[in-house]
Amino acid sequence: MSEPAGLRHDADATTWTRAGYGTALIATAAIGYFLLRLPLDVSENIIAILQAHNPLATLVGVAGTVRPLGWLFFRGVLDASFGHPFEGFRLLNILSLASIFVCGVHILRVRTMQAWGVALLAIVVMIGIHPFHMSVRETAVNHHLIVPCFLFAAVAIAVSAHRWWSDVLATLILLGALSLVEAGVLVWVAIAAGWLTGLRGISWRGVAVCTALLATYLVVYLVLADAPATGSRGTGFGFHMMDASEVRARFGANPLPLYAYNVMASAMTVLASEPRGGVFGFVYQIVNGSLKAGSVLNVLTSTLTTAVMIWYAGQRWRAWRVLEFTHGDRVFLVGWAVLGANAVISFSYLKEIVMTTGALAYALAVFPAFSLFLERLHRPLTLWGAGVVCTLLAIVSIGWTTRAALFFVDVQVAAYASQNSWVMVDEWLAMQQRSPLSEADRDVVQQWRREMLAMPVPRKYLRPGWIEDLDASH
Repeated sequence: MSEPAGLRHDADATTWTRAGYGTALIATAAIGYFLLRLPLDVSENIIAILQAHNPLATLVGVAGTVRPLGWLFFRGVLDASFGHPFEGFRLLNILSLASIFVCGVHILRVRTMQAWGVALLAIVVMIGIHPFHMSVRETAVNHHLIVPCFLFAAVAIAVSAHRWWSDVLATLILLGALSLVEAGVLVWVAIAAGWLTGLRGISWRGVAVCTALLATYLVVYLVLADAPATGSRGTGFGFHMMDASEVRARFGANPLPLYAYNVMASAMTVLASEPRGGVFGFVYQIVNGSLKAGSVLNVLTSTLTTAVMIWYAGQRWRAWRVLEFTHGDRVFLVGWAVLGANAVISFSYLKEIVMTTGALAYALAVFPAFSLFLERLHRPLTLWGAGVVCTLLAIVSIGWTTRAALFFVDVQVAAYASQNSWVMVDEWLAMQQRSPLSEADRDVVQQWRREMLAMPVPRKYLRPGWIEDLDASH
């Protein structure tokens, strides 16, 4: 009788693994449905599209940034989409999302019903966290999604058994990420952190090659790139937004305090959903008696989730001190390493969307923390303790589910704004000193304008007031 029980256990494990992958694909399909109804925004896309139409377009982007893969993605989609470039770009976005969610489930190793439930929470956190809201609607070739896609793929290799091709594939993934955008360095952080905590899917030779590749990239980047001067753009600081002139006046002589604030604010916007864009809006609302339900929802859910993660670190600290790591520990530490590194590389540019990769890695770290938290519930609890735990779990689960649902509201609002941006596309191009256009470029712009304006989108002004109060992203 014991053998059939063992077989049933194996079947259950396979069932819940498949359920995890199925959940990842359902999440991808739901988001993809809305993406296909989201027009591209003018300011984020049209110039890149025009550059990609030029076969002699430079591989060095705006402000000297080294981003050849982004240009190749644009050109490749335009050439291979059979006259349907919008659908081609959206397919690229959807494939990036699928890779993030599927690789995420692979990394988490879902084997039981409880693990599936916690993995579902991790996916909901990914969708509900506000940098993700902003990143999904960003650009046609969306490096805010492609970099996490590369990073999750690299970690998926690291958590798997080593194969002869593992090191080569990890190196190619890092090369692709570095060629796409500067935040690609986070892929190396994940690879290195995984190896240091005991993940051996990528060998030490592979890590060494990746490190040499990173060093080469940094040398090339320092030679070619032009770092923006302090005060070249406005930023949030404290309780208000500063324009570029105010930033130069306050921090032009000594930008270090601004850099330190940017790192702190970038990390805290993920850990506590406050500040937002560098501004402590939640505190400001409390002081001025204008507190919004959406602000409470975001801060409360993020803070409680982070509190459970801090509890997890406290529970596991003694084992970490003697270099004993479970699989959950490794996922947790890689997630936090990526989050911390993402905050550090944001020192000169405070923008929530830049923290997308760190935010998604943070969501991965939710899994081991809440898995251990639920395991500890098997121990006897006092009535008061049980009440506290049940309240915490209810707030976290319902809160993140609400935030994930509001993501789809945000996409519809973004669709309305993106479509309106095409009404004045000629004027916008003139402001960017892109006029007069060549005949070919003018045809491209008008073709995109007609297609984007013809898309049916919901009207933002028809939203009920209670959604406006609950949705803190707008």
